[in-house]
Amino acid sequence: MGNMIEATIAELQTLGFVLSGSVFEGRVPAKGDIDGMYITVGISLQGYPYKQPNIRLLKIKEESELYRVIPKTWRHIDEWLITLDSRDSQFYICCLHNWNAKDAYKGKFIYLRILEWLRSNVMRKWKVDEDLPSWRILPQLSSKTLFIDEKALVELQKHEPKTIYTGTMYHQPYKMHSLKKRKQIVDGSECLLSEISQDDTRHYFSFINAGERLSQIGSQYLTKTNVQTSKLRFIRLPAAYQFKTIYQLLQTIVVNFDWKSLLEKQELTIPLLIMFKGDAGKREVIMILLDRACFDESTGVIANNQVLYMNVDSLPAKSEGISKCIGVLGIGTLGGYVCNLLVKKNAYKLFISDPDELRLHNIDTHVLGSFYLGRSKANGLEALSNIFNQYNNLEVMQDDTEVALKSEILVVVVGDNQSFDRILRDLVNRRYDKPVIWAWMSSKNILQDIVMTTPDTGCLNCYYMSLSDIKLRFKAMEEIDRTIVHTFDFCGNSHTISSIEKTNLLSAQIAALIEYYCKHDKFPYGFINIYWGENEPIPIYETGELARKSECFCGGGQL
Repeated sequence: MGNMIEATIAELQTLGFVLSGSVFEGRVPAKGDIDGMYITVGISLQGYPYKQPNIRLLKIKEESELYRVIPKTWRHIDEWLITLDSRDSQFYICCLHNWNAKDAYKGKFIYLRILEWLRSNVMRKWKVDEDLPSWRILPQLSSKTLFIDEKALVELQKHEPKTIYTGTMYHQPYKMHSLKKRKQIVDGSECLLSEISQDDTRHYFSFINAGERLSQIGSQYLTKTNVQTSKLRFIRLPAAYQFKTIYQLLQTIVVNFDWKSLLEKQELTIPLLIMFKGDAGKREVIMILLDRACFDESTGVIANNQVLYMNVDSLPAKSEGISKCIGVLGIGTLGGYVCNLLVKKNAYKLFISDPDELRLHNIDTHVLGSFYLGRSKANGLEALSNIFNQYNNLEVMQDDTEVALKSEILVVVVGDNQSFDRILRDLVNRRYDKPVIWAWMSSKNILQDIVMTTPDTGCLNCYYMSLSDIKLRFKAMEEIDRTIVHTFDFCGNSHTISSIEKTNLLSAQIAALIEYYCKHDKFPYGFINIYWGENEPIPIYETGELARKSECFCGGGQL
């Protein structure tokens, strides 16, 4: 690779590039111009050829104040904010797509890519393979990220363009250089921009108004003792407004809006959320904190360029994939994984019930860890879901009956035959007519059963009466008979041996069946048998319909 670097340097020098410090500076094009346009760039070969060269734009013609003169229509250029002053920004050219250490990618190749980039911008014509999607006019390169609820952004998009809207922003306190000031200030608008730490890498969770729905994650970060309020200004810019740099954006919003009459005396730092039309008509949103001194009180024009840039990310709207109330009876290993999936899939409502406590032998396979040892499995799962999920609609019920009555789809994943029989008798006595998913697994997960009953199918007992017709079961049962079905501890308690990866797959199948029912109002099968050879990584499936049995106690109908 040393010869490649030497050859690259030699080619750049032949093209007129001169070493300045650790950067090769040169003119593009080397001679002449493109429709009157030429630029000066600096090429850094640090990490080359394994890392693509950094190409910094230094001058446009002979003008070095790039923040001001970069044409507003230019594309594929990144701005790096070095200080609070937007005039100190550095600009880097993006023209080396899909880089790798090829022998052909030497000095002349790099120069020609820069030349083609300049020609495309000047002529405003791009080749398809060079005009890769540019998601933002202004790249988000800040160490800070502001999270805003997606629903709030949708509502803001409805506002009239070129109008300043004022709202209250609830957020984590700004990190200040002075710890004393950080504790004293409740209103974030009263912080001086210069006193807000620039190297703060925290995530700010923000909500536009008090009545807005807080996600579970947001409510953890915004507590009574860890929240600031700031007056948030929001602007939706007209589509005709164009800019390419933060400085040009500041000029646009300062000159075109009446800030003098809007700002209150105590406002020192102004959070400003700006929505505008980006490349290909896509919506873009940026967030900046402005120094009040940016606005001259007498003239209303820009006075300085102090700005703190923040990335913006949205807290996604709640998925509606599982739109029904789901009940889960049994929060053992399988039930815990089923519930965990349903919470992450944003089930509309999830009701659970299990009187058992988490015991030591559960720890290795259960979704709950040792922290919940000796506690209720149901209450532990509710607490865990609150910690790790953005939205949590899980609710613990007092008993199985309450879960069954409130649910639109019931999932029964209790761990022993006696519990299955008890629940089945209870549902039969109540003439339960809602869809039910029954699931269980044998020792070592060799055989897994999923049975789906509805008012149009047979019941669980009808399935038991049909087992002799399921061919896959014969092979599975032969293997089960050769294995130890249960292990017993010194106290005589039996424990079913299970494989966590196979239990995970079974829980995923149950979650997928629930989502299918929510979309189609029916199940695709009446039952699913899943056979794992003890040493096989992929199972074999057998599915079928659940026929009604006239001799069953359900009378040939649902339960």
